[in-house]
Amino acid sequence: VSCESVQGNIRLEQLTSHDVSASSMNGMVLFMGDFKPKGRYALTSHMGNIVVGVPEEAGLDVSVVNFLGGFRTGFPVKSGSAPGKRGTEFNFTLGSGGSSLDLESYQGLIQLMRPMELKAKLARLAPLATPAPRAMPQLAPMPALPPVPEIPEHK
Repeated sequence: VSCESVQGNIRLEQLTSHDVSASSMNGMVLFMGDFKPKGRYALTSHMGNIVVGVPEEAGLDVSVVNFLGGFRTGFPVKSGSAPGKRGTEFNFTLGSGGSSLDLESYQGLIQLMRPMELKAKLARLAPLATPAPRAMPQLAPMPALPPVPEIPEHK
């Protein structure tokens, strides 16, 4: 599965694939699905966040590249670089590894969350995603224009 977006978000849920690639220039990339053994998952966003729901039993070799953004996870991470630091590149393994998860963001936050945490967060954000109805502004009535004087005909 491969998808790209320039101005919009990409939301991949309940996806079952060994090969997933999603890239957005100015939007969020969200992935919540199964990680297949020996699968390859690449998620990229230039100006948006990347949010990944990772099941406890997932075996992932994770590569993170962020420039001006940040990285957060609730999973234990052992790497040579400080994961919260900006402008870093680091790798770590979750579980026994085996599938590759490549995450790259220039100016967004990269988050790894347990699926239940992600579902709860999405449920909290759902009302915010629905635009509120907008009232049309009331305009003041225009004053009546004076009548146009008649112009006499010249012969």
